[in-house]
Amino acid sequence: MRAFLFAAAILFTAANASAQAPTSIEEYDLRRAQLKQALKDGSGDQRVIRDELANLKEWYKFNTHRQDSSAFVGGIILSGVGGATLIAGALVMLVGAMQSISTCIGFGCTSTARDPSTYYAVGGTMMIGGAIAGIAGIPLAIYGGKRVYGPPDMALLRF
Repeated sequence: MRAFLFAAAILFTAANASAQAPTSIEEYDLRRAQLKQALKDGSGDQRVIRDELANLKEWYKFNTHRQDSSAFVGGIILSGVGGATLIAGALVMLVGAMQSISTCIGFGCTSTARDPSTYYAVGGTMMIGGAIAGIAGIPLAIYGGKRVYGPPDMALLRF
C-alpha cells in the first residue's frame, strides 16, 4: 500500500510540476486560503482553481497523519462507553425508585416496598463513573485526532 501511495505521489508531483507543493502546514493553509478566496471572488479559471484545491487536499492526506491514532480511537470508545454507563446508571436508579413504591391490589394494600438505597448507590456510582469516562474521552479523541505534518512515528513497529 505504501509503495502504491509513493508511486502515486511521484506521479502526482510530475503531473503538477507547475504548481509548487507546500513544504509545511503553514504553506498549505496559506495556499488553500488564497485559492478559496480566488474561487469566492471568481478571479481566474475556476476549473484550474478547483483542480489545484483537489491536489492540495491529496497532498494534505499524503503528507499528514493523526497525532496518535491509539488515543483517537481510545477517546472515541471511552466516550461511547462512558455515555452508555451513564444511561445504565440512570436506569438502575429508576429501578430502585420503582422498587420503593408500594402496590395496592383490590381492597387490601400489601406493602412490597424495598429499600432503594442500594440501587441509588450503585446507579449513582455508575452515573458518576460514566460521566467522568465520557468527559475524559473527548479531549483524548481531540488530541489523538489532530493531524500533523511529517511521516508517522514508526517507533512502535521496531523490535
